[in-house]
Amino acid sequence: MDQNSITPNTSNQQLVINGDNDSATALLQERQGRRNTLREVSFKEYMTVGILCFINLINYMDRFTIAGVLDDVKKEFEIGDDLAGLLQTVFVVAYMVFAPIFGYLGDRYSRRTIMAFGVALWCLTTFIGSYISTFGMFAFFRGLVGVGEASYSTIAPTIISDLFVGNVRTKMLAFFYFAIPVGSGFGYIVGSEAGAAAHNWRWGLRVTPFLGVVAVALIVWVMEDPERGQAEDSHMKPTSYRDDIRSLIRNPSFMLSSLAFTCVAFVTGALAWWGPQFIYLGLTLQPGVDIKLENVSYKFGVVGMLAGACGVPLAPPATYVMIFLGMLTLNLTWSVVADIVLGVAYLRRHHHAVGRGGQILLRAVRAHIYRRGGLESQLGYRGRYVAVCGDSTAKVYS
Repeated sequence: MDQNSITPNTSNQQLVINGDNDSATALLQERQGRRNTLREVSFKEYMTVGILCFINLINYMDRFTIAGVLDDVKKEFEIGDDLAGLLQTVFVVAYMVFAPIFGYLGDRYSRRTIMAFGVALWCLTTFIGSYISTFGMFAFFRGLVGVGEASYSTIAPTIISDLFVGNVRTKMLAFFYFAIPVGSGFGYIVGSEAGAAAHNWRWGLRVTPFLGVVAVALIVWVMEDPERGQAEDSHMKPTSYRDDIRSLIRNPSFMLSSLAFTCVAFVTGALAWWGPQFIYLGLTLQPGVDIKLENVSYKFGVVGMLAGACGVPLAPPATYVMIFLGMLTLNLTWSVVADIVLGVAYLRRHHHAVGRGGQILLRAVRAHIYRRGGLESQLGYRGRYVAVCGDSTAKVYS
């Protein structure tokens, strides 16, 4: 296909407060003309995107490590599916509450400091939580993990937004969000395999904290933290938090994109949290089948990784083929939606756009609704909860 026939990705973000949209668009197009190929990206910028991608990968590894050993968690704490779903409910509610707060702080204070704090927090709380012996405290520490991850997930994409524009930004966002399905798949694999190797599921939670220490060091000493609006050479003036929220609500493209992605997160969440157990239950009901949940989680994670990487596993069972196709189509939306939000949300309101608290709250309610359907029917509704947030980009300037 002739690439010249493709309409370039031109952002219509408001670059100046005086409403001179023609001047803003012209300025942005001029900037795109100067940085429209990957050859013009510096080594340090590549390093920054690589670091953000690495942290996003271990971020999602941590989210779904428990999903890979959920049956062991239920046995350890002697809980049912409703309380197992509550673990993710606590996580995502904490994420929902703190994401807008970190988004607000991220545009007024050092993003490097906030991100380093957040990654350190969720690594520390994950590690400490692996030693907790009571369910209540274990769930509480999962909530603290959600607080830490909210600080990173809402801010990291905005750094890419401030480094690149146009098609280069789209490609970098695609690379950044590529880490979501790969990291999620690694989470199932690490959780199930590390737990099986140590004969203790808790060891599965102790892998990502060590990787998080490396991530904090990279954030502090290597990652580039550009000025707000650097990519567009924009000039910002302070706006209030209320004005930022009002502007986003009145932006139909942003609201519809968020609503559509909420539906994607709904489906992704059910599959991500309860998928391995649902498959395991179905297989064990068949006569002559002897399989362990760890094996199912491992295969589920591999399929998820391959789906995110657009690879097709060799001759898998029909069930895994269907899962692959479902994950593949779901993964197509991550970077696209992020790029849409970047294009339609004013620069001052981007961080507020990241939180998407309504989506997360919907997932929290959904976890218990599924469970109330009952597990008594052999493959009944699996109460679940999810933390798959396709963290779109945004930033707020005051």
